[in-house]
Amino acid sequence: MPMQKGLAALRVVPKALRLLRDAGASHLYVVFALTILQGLLPPAMGYFGKLIVDHLASGRGATAGLWALVGAEGLLAVALAVAFQLSNIYQAVLRERLWQMLSIQVCQHASQLDLDFFEVPQNYDALTKANRELGFRPMMMVLNLVTALQQTISVAGFVLVILAFQPLLVVAILIALVPAALAARDSGHITFTSYDVSTADGRRAAYFDGLMMSDGAAKELRLFDLAPWLLAQRQQYAVRVIKRRLRAAWVTGKSFVTAAAVSAGAQYLALAFVAYQAATGRITLGDFTLLAAALVAVRHNLSLALANLGELLENSLFFSDLDRFFDFSPKIRPPATPRPLPSSEEYQFVFENVGFTYTGASRPVFESLSFELRGGEATALVGVNGAGKTTIVKLLTRLYDPQQGRILLNGVDIREFPLEQYRAIFGVILQDFVRYHLTARENILVAKVSANPDDRRLEEAARLAKADSVIKSLPMGWGTMLGRQFDEQGQALSGGQWQRIALARALYRDAPVLILDEPTAGLDAEAEAELFLAYRELTRGKTSLLITHRLNTVRMADRILVLEGGKIVEDGSHQELLRKGGRYYELFTAQASTYGAEVTKP
Repeated sequence: MPMQKGLAALRVVPKALRLLRDAGASHLYVVFALTILQGLLPPAMGYFGKLIVDHLASGRGATAGLWALVGAEGLLAVALAVAFQLSNIYQAVLRERLWQMLSIQVCQHASQLDLDFFEVPQNYDALTKANRELGFRPMMMVLNLVTALQQTISVAGFVLVILAFQPLLVVAILIALVPAALAARDSGHITFTSYDVSTADGRRAAYFDGLMMSDGAAKELRLFDLAPWLLAQRQQYAVRVIKRRLRAAWVTGKSFVTAAAVSAGAQYLALAFVAYQAATGRITLGDFTLLAAALVAVRHNLSLALANLGELLENSLFFSDLDRFFDFSPKIRPPATPRPLPSSEEYQFVFENVGFTYTGASRPVFESLSFELRGGEATALVGVNGAGKTTIVKLLTRLYDPQQGRILLNGVDIREFPLEQYRAIFGVILQDFVRYHLTARENILVAKVSANPDDRRLEEAARLAKADSVIKSLPMGWGTMLGRQFDEQGQALSGGQWQRIALARALYRDAPVLILDEPTAGLDAEAEAELFLAYRELTRGKTSLLITHRLNTVRMADRILVLEGGKIVEDGSHQELLRKGGRYYELFTAQASTYGAEVTKP
């Protein structure tokens, strides 16, 4: 079984070689050539060493022939040293190129995967493993291969020397290396298994490390005196990781110790036999020197070659993790024969009996959700926390696809449109928007990186979002770095200031469909009132959806939808829903009462 697993794992070696060839074909070929050279030179040096010893033993003195042999030996030694250093240089360049190439590939692949991928813990493990093996395992596999090749070439040269004198010595050494071969074969599986089963615990330990070193958690960590508790939690997972890895190291270490003892014993029994041959005059002193060096070299290089093959097996198992990560593919794909987007900017959306359940969830969010967003209309969606309001945004923008029913845009299933073009019609401020550690200008421009910067639109978006006052207050204006992660002169914004930057980002996109998910969550009362007054201007000429649980901001909407129990239970204007005296009236009056206000039905 271990042999079968080993052969299966080694099937990824050609993939690793292709990756290295793509990263730098010329460098890879040079490394192989230098490796072959480093394998051939030691046997040649051993042969010249024998000739030098025989010359000295003959008593011929310091003749020109002796100095020619010494010079040749010296040139071979210089060539070996140069080849070794050049190989290291080319390997370092190849490693850096490979790391850069794979980093880009992993980031690109991760960015194309569905949100669903990131909601499964095992997938996070796969992503962690992929990041861990970046540029390391493929390079190590090739180094193991070329080093084993170099050592095998050296062994082959010395074996020819031994065969010329006593073939049985080679058989004895090979038999003595069987324990080393078995230890090398098993060590890869044992080491890989210890890392594989520790991935989840290692990721948890790294999570606590990140908390203790991030600015986001720094305040609570100090206010709640969390550091000792977090360190204890971190240590709990880290200790389990270390125990598994040390146990694996101990098991493999014992195997290699046994193998080394058997191999060394066999080598010195063979050396004793060679010494006897020299003492009885059956071989020359030069022959003895060559054979002694050959015996040491064969055992040493074969042991190293077996160890490298064992590491090759181990690295190929780890590389399989990277390979499996690339096997993940997005479920949300562009259609094979896409339909063109409607030319009209009055986009109308219809949810038809939509059913949706998050991966791993025991209950569906929606089972048969139906409603419409009318073109050019400002619609507000309200409901209690957890009702599924943000899930509607994810479905509408095709971050997820429904498992039941369909969503139509101007009468066409949204899955029939080109994915990138479809998402381009939305300008969105998400509830959990990103606070980029970039300049204020870049924080807004990221909304439309596919187009050249438009300063007029940038200024207008900031004005509409009331972010212009934030920008003016910054020491370097638009060029000020937001956040201090990379620049000690960077500015830390308040939650409300960040909210305005995020709103400006959505508006800069100037998309025909505007989605505002809790846009006033971080704003103070005055700023919230300003946004409320500007709501009509923000949504003019657009199909818009405002999602909020703060009902004082929805009165200017053309329509208000009340979401509850996975369904739209009420639909109408603010005045209509108050007159109805239903769920919206209950929510609105309950919220108004917290401010001491009374609400009467119109």
